[in-house]
Amino acid sequence: MSDALLYTPSGCVLYLDLRKSVGDKLLDYSGHGNAGTIYGARLEYRHPLWGLSFDGVDDYVEVPHSDVLSLTRFTIEVVLHVNEVKRMGVVRKGYGGRQNYLLRLLEDGRILFYLETDVDSYYLYSVDKYGVKQFHVIHYVFDGDYSSGYLDARYQGRLKVDGNVKTNPDPLTIAVERPTATGYMNYLDGVVALVRIYNRALTAEEVKRCYEDIKLRLLRRMQPVSVSMIR
Repeated sequence: MSDALLYTPSGCVLYLDLRKSVGDKLLDYSGHGNAGTIYGARLEYRHPLWGLSFDGVDDYVEVPHSDVLSLTRFTIEVVLHVNEVKRMGVVRKGYGGRQNYLLRLLEDGRILFYLETDVDSYYLYSVDKYGVKQFHVIHYVFDGDYSSGYLDARYQGRLKVDGNVKTNPDPLTIAVERPTATGYMNYLDGVVALVRIYNRALTAEEVKRCYEDIKLRLLRRMQPVSVSMIR
């Protein structure tokens, strides 16, 4: 099968293929220029694909703040493979009581989908649990009224959200959490292959199509797919 572009719905503002790097940089294939900087992580093969391997100690990726990443509606999409069940940061934008969005793996095997508004903090927990030594595709969707979660395209429920989402000028982190301006914690132990962020809520049908395409083109393949700029 020849390489082909992954199905990518409209509204993608961050497209990091963590199987490819240029030195210590990850290019943003969304066309918005949100390149990430790699700290310590290295390319590693986990059947059936490559990805950036994070050691759970001090490895992470950071993307500088951009207005297009401060979102009042969004979808976070991640393809990952972890080595153990514990509390680990996956994607986070914001700290110190102004978190725009947070995706975290928990020590009981659930996934936390979290955001903050000017009214309250909102915690949505997955019903299903993530496994180790296997790839998962996670989607965190917020449409302005409800947070929803998906694990391998399986719906994990939704949570009503009131108020205005807190945006911030903070960098976006991958495979770690940054609770303060200088502090880091909950490093991820595993491999991340893909991170995409959209400026809108994907529909259930789009989430399923993304999952099926990732499964077909990534999780059943030995070679990376080709990527090109998305407008």
